[in-house]
Amino acid sequence: MPSRRAALSLITLALCTLAGCQAAPHSQSQPDITFAIAPGDYDTAFNATRDVLRDYRFTLDRVDAQAGVITTTLQPAAGLIAPWERAQSTAGDEFEDLLNQQSRRVRIDFIESNTKGVVTVAVERTHTAHLRPAQIVGLTTQAYDPQAEAKGQPAVYNVVIRRDDDLARRLASEITRATARVQPSDNK
Repeated sequence: MPSRRAALSLITLALCTLAGCQAAPHSQSQPDITFAIAPGDYDTAFNATRDVLRDYRFTLDRVDAQAGVITTTLQPAAGLIAPWERAQSTAGDEFEDLLNQQSRRVRIDFIESNTKGVVTVAVERTHTAHLRPAQIVGLTTQAYDPQAEAKGQPAVYNVVIRRDDDLARRLASEITRATARVQPSDNK
């Protein structure tokens, strides 16, 4: 019978394999995720965008109709242990969010005279500098670096690890449906 440590190692290896422990490299050639806005439907699309983001439990950060921009704050994700979260698109996302301290941030830009919306979702991972993990979680410590503090370097910081185009596509699709549900007479 395998030891408890060996069993835990096998489970961790399986989870990492399913989740893909390393994020896919970001490519500048990735196409934008967009949705179309019919002429005269900008206000409806803008309001529908706010509603869809709230439905996904994002907290709105910047809502600027004049500039055509909506952004959200970071939304932490717990993965498998939080089934009510709607941000994950795949089982790999669920495992990756469970094993790492990750968050998502959304930015939607309304461009081309407000006839198109561009959806960008960034996945950010939180890193803690000088973390010294222990075998017992409660005994994990963090080293203190006076030189880094003197330079103003934070001990905890976020790094964008990839785009989440699957979530961006789902948001764009739902914004399109939400905009279409509003009848032209409702705009007036």
